[in-house]
Amino acid sequence: MDELQPTISLITTCKGRLTFLRQTLPRMVDQGERSEVIVVDYDCPDGTAAWVESNHARVHVVKVEDAPIFNAAKARNRGAAVAQGQWLAFVDADVLVARTFVDQLVPQLRAGHFYRPLHRAPDVVGTFVCARSDFVEIGGYDEAIHGWGGEDRDMYDRLTGLLGRKRVGFPAQWVSPLEHSDAERVRFAELADKALSQRANALYRWVKFDLIRLSGSSPLALPLRERLHSHVRRAVVDAAAKGLATATVDIDASDAPGVTLPAKCSVVRKLRYELRWPAARPNDALLDSGLPGQAAQLRRAGGRGPTPIAARTAGAIDGLRYLKRSPLTAGMTLFAMLRNESYLLPHFLHHYRRLGVENFVFYDDHSTDGTLDLLDRQPSCSVLTSERDEREIMREGSTLQLHAKSTIPESLGAGRWVP
Repeated sequence: MDELQPTISLITTCKGRLTFLRQTLPRMVDQGERSEVIVVDYDCPDGTAAWVESNHARVHVVKVEDAPIFNAAKARNRGAAVAQGQWLAFVDADVLVARTFVDQLVPQLRAGHFYRPLHRAPDVVGTFVCARSDFVEIGGYDEAIHGWGGEDRDMYDRLTGLLGRKRVGFPAQWVSPLEHSDAERVRFAELADKALSQRANALYRWVKFDLIRLSGSSPLALPLRERLHSHVRRAVVDAAAKGLATATVDIDASDAPGVTLPAKCSVVRKLRYELRWPAARPNDALLDSGLPGQAAQLRRAGGRGPTPIAARTAGAIDGLRYLKRSPLTAGMTLFAMLRNESYLLPHFLHHYRRLGVENFVFYDDHSTDGTLDLLDRQPSCSVLTSERDEREIMREGSTLQLHAKSTIPESLGAGRWVP
């Protein structure tokens, strides 16, 4: 049985990266009999599973469905769960391994160590190799971490800090990244802002490791980690949206073990964290800094009213103008008003699409958190806004906000259901 077991399992995940995988997967498949290859199709819109099964029959495909938001940690854990190798090699779909990668790496593998490329370029930070037994013992990747960046560094810190494993480098030329934009990196992320996601995930990891130390190195349960991550990320995003240079997070650590107290006594123990970054003004400087919104599309005129997402749209509805206009199908159309809703919007869209909604029409009240960037990438979504103040009184006597709430559904929803 041991003779049939591969020495190393190459695990890669794919969501919207089939173009890259077509180039990188053949190299993984050609590594020889000592390796197996696992591809996790994480609800990929490109039909990755079908392509792999048609072109690389030896590859083990894991299909994840109903997952519109990409979670790299969860995807890698799904691949590791079916791996048979004594060692696990995690290689992103946009990383090309050398033709002799496995042959050169396997003789160097030793218990008590994990392996990463030397002189690491940012695009190969997630490439690493560890013993499957260590991966299982440490509990795999932390699935509470989502968005861009952090789940890999969290893994390395836990292997060294909690298990005492030693990091060893292998030649950087054994792996080569394929170039792509930051927009592609965050295409399926819940928070479509690379820099902001990095900050939130870094602060979460800091808080988590403090709580682990306070609890005597006991692992934190996933539901607790998820609540902690949500709490930290919301604080970071809210601070950035206000143009602040500091996000403050308070954590209640009263349940951590400590000195035994006298009867009827209690202690409240709170931890306060302040994550700081370069200062930014609430308006233009914030939008230019790589914080929410990424940008050029959202520059304000006179501190009010974003310019259109793209110049390709035209038209207006009685005092309102389009930022994006998508053709309406005959199906149900949903209308909603929003401001800075990027945190919940992916779940909102996914939920109502599953219920049968085909068209979405939004009135945006000058969002600054990446909401417009997210909607610009979504199919069947139209977005309107106005240069005017939402409290302005329109000719029929209602405020602009109420005017939009009645005018948009009436104009676009004739002859169709509009919830």
